[in-house]
Amino acid sequence: MLFHAEPNVDIEAFVVANLAPDWHATRRPWAALEILGRCPQLSQNVDVRKGLLRLLHAPKLEVRREVAKILFNGGDTTALKHIVYGGLCIHPISGELQRTECWPIDIVRYSEYFDDECIELVVRDVERFDLIYHGEALAYLEPQIVRPIISRLRDGNKNCRRNAAYLAAVLGDAEPWCIEELESWANDVNVLPLLALRGLARLWRVAQAESALRAFSVDRRCAKLYDEPPFSEGTELRNRVEHYAESLIFISDGDRAERIASIMEREYLLITREIVLYEKTLDDAVKVTLPSPWTLYTDHNHRYPVSLYATVLLAEFATPKMRADLARQQWEWARPWFDSGVLNYQTVLAGKLVGALMSARLPSTGLEPATGAANETELLTVEYELSDYERAAQCWIEFPVRYRAPQ
Repeated sequence: MLFHAEPNVDIEAFVVANLAPDWHATRRPWAALEILGRCPQLSQNVDVRKGLLRLLHAPKLEVRREVAKILFNGGDTTALKHIVYGGLCIHPISGELQRTECWPIDIVRYSEYFDDECIELVVRDVERFDLIYHGEALAYLEPQIVRPIISRLRDGNKNCRRNAAYLAAVLGDAEPWCIEELESWANDVNVLPLLALRGLARLWRVAQAESALRAFSVDRRCAKLYDEPPFSEGTELRNRVEHYAESLIFISDGDRAERIASIMEREYLLITREIVLYEKTLDDAVKVTLPSPWTLYTDHNHRYPVSLYATVLLAEFATPKMRADLARQQWEWARPWFDSGVLNYQTVLAGKLVGALMSARLPSTGLEPATGAANETELLTVEYELSDYERAAQCWIEFPVRYRAPQ
């Protein structure tokens, strides 16, 4: 990617000014944070770093979370624990209750970088709070690290035992206690059963687990779960959970590589002949018909009830070879359009094309269509090259854990 700065503008000075201690009284720091998200290397500047470290203690969790990721992506590995802090129910330093605002999916996405301190923080959160399923993140650690965690959690409360059972299922430990715990969890009328169902699917070759997954039915569970708080989504949620279970059975009951390829083609293949191009503002949209259909895999399912996101499917059930084959196919489809210049960052922002490339979270360019007022983030803009689009098209398929949808 190529960076372009406005002439006669000191980008670092602008960022520092917007990270000033009084930002919460006079302005919000989002313009500076957006520029830093685009170019996290700027966080290595001494004054910029001071401002970011100060914001790690900002009153708003969303600010702390964004700052931690900027520091980490800029090369500061000590910021990893602050990313973890943002996904915990209670901030371990300030003691602030974050349960209603925490974003545990970041814990999953950064789990490959965990050190012992991060692992301990996550395990303690599981032990202290009900309905916290950090087992999703811990499952991506090495087996020799996971097994002691299973032993520790198995002796704990119901929440601990459920996390332990899921972790055991991921490792293929089909002990009776594990299957019984997952089955009980799947039929608990007070919680959504998605993780429990995935655990049973992991143990499909064990008759008891297969039977429990086949027997699962939303109609057999307490219907009010889907019609009253905290979910209150009625029929849509019922359809989602039913389709979730059906997809897991389909994946498990046959050749896994063929079944995964079939689901990707059936539910996550986007074929379109129209794209939307923009000029300067969102009002300048022009719909363009392509000479031939554009085909790409997307993370979000556009044809069925939103259920098993592609990143979840690929992370939990696809082998590295399956993912590599799908990623290679993705770029074979996408490359001709980028080579020809028909598609670029602005065009893929439009409509359903977002899921195809933006799952990789390409930073904004600073040149997006404006809604009216001048955009301060245009002081530093990005021009993407072919290699950037290639990475964006493929990396969420090859490394799905890093781009996991919140599910």
